[in-house]
Amino acid sequence: MLAECKGLDDIRAVRDMAEAARLYARAAGLGQEAMNEAAENKLRAERKDGEVLAEMDKNRGGWNARESCDTDAVSQASPPPRLADLGITPNQSMHWQTEATVPEPEFERWVDERKDDGEPLSTAGLVRRARELVEEQDTADHRHVLAVVESTDHDASSCIARPPPAPGAGGSR
Repeated sequence: MLAECKGLDDIRAVRDMAEAARLYARAAGLGQEAMNEAAENKLRAERKDGEVLAEMDKNRGGWNARESCDTDAVSQASPPPRLADLGITPNQSMHWQTEATVPEPEFERWVDERKDDGEPLSTAGLVRRARELVEEQDTADHRHVLAVVESTDHDASSCIARPPPAPGAGGSR
C-alpha cells in the first residue's frame, strides 16, 4: 500500500489509517502485538514522509510572493509550500525527517527487537534511536581523531582537542 503512494497526501493517509488501527487495537484490548503491527505501518509511512520532506525545497518564510499585489511576481516565482499548507506541524516534520535518517537495516533490527521483546513501537522510540545513532557516530568520529593525533610523530601534548558536548548541553548539530 505504501509503495503505491504518489505524494505526501497519500503517504499521510496511510499513516493516519495505521494510527487509527493502532488506537482501535488498544481500545479493543487486542494486545501489544496487534498495536505493534499497526504502529510499524505508521512508522514506515512517517519515514517515507520524512524522506519526501527532506528532498523538498524549503519555504524559508518571510515575505511571500503569494501576498504580493504584483501578479507578475506570483506567476514568476511561486515559493515552495509551507508546512501548514501541507497540513504538517513543525514537530511532525522534524520527527519524520529524523526517523528517515535511521538506515533501513537498523530500522528493521530495531523493529524486530521491540516486537520480540513485546515492547511498544513508537515515534518517540524511533526518534530516540536515531539520536543515539548520531551520538554513536560522533563518539566514533571523536575516537578516530584522537587515534590519528596519537599516531602522529608530533608532540600530542601540544594538541588541544575539544570534546564533544555532553548530551542535552545544547550546542549546534
